[in-house]
Amino acid sequence: MRIFAALVVALYSACGVAGAFPEKFTATYIVKKGFMDIGEVQRTLTPQGNGKYIFESTTTSSGVASLVVRGKITERSTFSFENNVIKPIEYFYQRTFGKGKTVRLEFDWEKNTVTNDVDKSPWVMPLEPQTLDKLVYQISLMQDMAPGKKDYTYKIADGGKLKTYQAKVIDEEETETPYGKFHSIKIKRVGDKRGTTLWCAPKLNYLPVRIEQTDDDEFTAVLKSVTGIPGN
Repeated sequence: MRIFAALVVALYSACGVAGAFPEKFTATYIVKKGFMDIGEVQRTLTPQGNGKYIFESTTTSSGVASLVVRGKITERSTFSFENNVIKPIEYFYQRTFGKGKTVRLEFDWEKNTVTNDVDKSPWVMPLEPQTLDKLVYQISLMQDMAPGKKDYTYKIADGGKLKTYQAKVIDEEETETPYGKFHSIKIKRVGDKRGTTLWCAPKLNYLPVRIEQTDDDEFTAVLKSVTGIPGN
């Protein structure tokens, strides 16, 4: 089960001029454990009109991993983008393997509260300004990287708590992927027990093209294909 769950964990910590993120795109990643392909992640950003978007991530197992775990993990963030500010509206998570799990967060910006509902057990927590969910912050990172910042801090509503995600630029490299070679900005999460590092390509609006996680095992996600981003 841990192998399949890591498909999502590896991409949680991924990945300007305000509004630099593309209006619409689909990106597909191959997830590897060592030299072995164990799954695939597809990320899709879709505009809904009136300044609203849906950012969705679907993870499925493949190869040997599919013999151990069958099912998928779906994450979906509905958010608004107005006056250069990203505001989450709803976050949804569902795991269909093992015991299964469903999580829903509803953001009420008028009352400044967020309702957490885990497997139909809801509770309410205070909502601070500029709080994001743990999926949409990756869109915010793409937006924030364009001006050349070196350090990033985000407030994330996660697990009934307000958490702080921090990351910093540590290098620039040429990065090989199945989709091609890209000049990339190398970023590392600060204080992240999973040891997450990502490589974001300026040519692709700072979309992550490679993500590594090195805690107990080493997992890597590499870009397989992308559509909808101008200039790629």
